[in-house]
Amino acid sequence: MMKSQTNSEFFPEMLPKPSLSALSSLVVGHRGNVTLRCQFHFQNVTFMLRKLRHSGYRQEQRSTEHKAEFLLTHLEPKDAGIYFCAYKTMISEEWSGESEYLQLKVKGDHNGRGATGVKTANGLIFAATFSCLSILILFLSIFFINRCTQHGSSHEESTKRTSHSEFPKQEATDLSNLERISVSVSSLHELTYHHRLTLSASWFSPYSSYLDAPSSHD
Repeated sequence: MMKSQTNSEFFPEMLPKPSLSALSSLVVGHRGNVTLRCQFHFQNVTFMLRKLRHSGYRQEQRSTEHKAEFLLTHLEPKDAGIYFCAYKTMISEEWSGESEYLQLKVKGDHNGRGATGVKTANGLIFAATFSCLSILILFLSIFFINRCTQHGSSHEESTKRTSHSEFPKQEATDLSNLERISVSVSSLHELTYHHRLTLSASWFSPYSSYLDAPSSHD
């Protein structure tokens, strides 16, 4: 229990201070509960529970008895802090002084953190594995593209070389064929000429006797 420091602006020292206590341990597990009891010997008063340095936190409870119990449930680490209480009577509209301070501690969700850590680690491992696979696939793609490009270039060069090497052979073959055609044409001309001579001789042979007759008569 911590000693309070009275704030005269909100809790003027007109009424005695109440007392604040916890019905269970002030160290609470994650999502746990705790009950804080504020009490004084006056009855029919309104009790108020507040949290230090959290001006927005305020719970009020009217009681016909001399105490009020504030149940805090489903506590999170953000609910930890220093609590105090005060009261006011129906006659006096002024709040009493602050009670002694109680420091509440809430344990973190170790299981949740562990699960989150495992999920984060799995995510990192997956991301690293995916990156490595992507790099490997990219490398293999570049390698195969280069191989295909080199193969195409070599095939094209070999085709050009083959075509260049066969061109002289084809040219020589064409020249040889031309020479053969020339010889054949010459031979044909010669055969035609001899054939004509033969035909002429055979045509004039019946008249050769008539041509030679006068000379023999003389």
